Amino acid sequence: MNTRQSLKIVAALLLATLVLGTAPYYRNGSIPYIEEVVMNEELICRPDWMVQAHADLKRHEGFRPYPYPDPLSTLGKKHGSKFGYKPAREVLNSLGASEESGRPWTIGYGFAVGVTPDTSMVTEEQASERLWEKIPVYSAKLNKLVPNWYDMPSHVITVLVNLMFNMGEGTMATFKNTLKLFNEGKYEAAGNNLTKSLWYKQVGNRAVELTQRLVKGTIDSKHRVDS
Repeated sequence: MNTRQSLKIVAALLLATLVLGTAPYYRNGSIPYIEEVVMNEELICRPDWMVQAHADLKRHEGFRPYPYPDPLSTLGKKHGSKFGYKPAREVLNSLGASEESGRPWTIGYGFAVGVTPDTSMVTEEQASERLWEKIPVYSAKLNKLVPNWYDMPSHVITVLVNLMFNMGEGTMATFKNTLKLFNEGKYEAAGNNLTKSLWYKQVGNRAVELTQRLVKGTIDSKHRVDS
C-alpha cells in the first residue's frame, strides 16, 4: 500500500468518526466506498452517499444568494418568488411587509440558522462549501432516530439525510411509524408510508423522487451521481 492509499483510508476513517461520533463502520471487513476530492491542495475523501446527498440537496433546495422567507410562511406563500435575488430588506420595504411574516429566513441552499433579512449575500461557491459542512452535522442527528442508519444501503441513507435537512430533527421525530419501518429495514414500506403524509403534499417533486427511491430500491439514473 502506497502513501496516497494510506492517506485516503485515514481520511475516510476520520470522516466516519466525525459523522457518526463513534468508530467507523465496516462491511465484510472492508472500508466503505469513498470518493476522492482534491480541494485547496488537500486530499479529502467523502462517502458516496455524501456526494449524492450533496447533489440532491443542491437540486431540491435551489440556490438563492440573498435571504428569502420560508416557503410555508405567510410572506413566503404570497411573495416568495420576489425574494432571494436582491437584498431582502429592499424587497420588504417595497412590499410594506413585516420581517416576522417571513420567518424563518433562509439563504443559499436552505440555510436558516442565524439568517435575517439583513444577512449578507453568499456566492454559489460559498453555499456549496457550506453544504458540505452541514451534511455531516445533519447526518449525526440521525443517530438518535435511526441508530444504524450508517449501515443501511446508500440510497436509503441519501433519503434519510435529505429528510433530516428538510424537516429538522423535531419534525422528523414525529414520523414514528415511518421511522419504525426504517429501523426494521422495511424501506419500501417506509417510502409508501411517507406518501400519506402532509410533508409529501407540501414539497412536491422532491417527495415523489425520494419516496420512489425507497420503493424502487435505487437512485434514478437521471439523478444518480457517478462516483
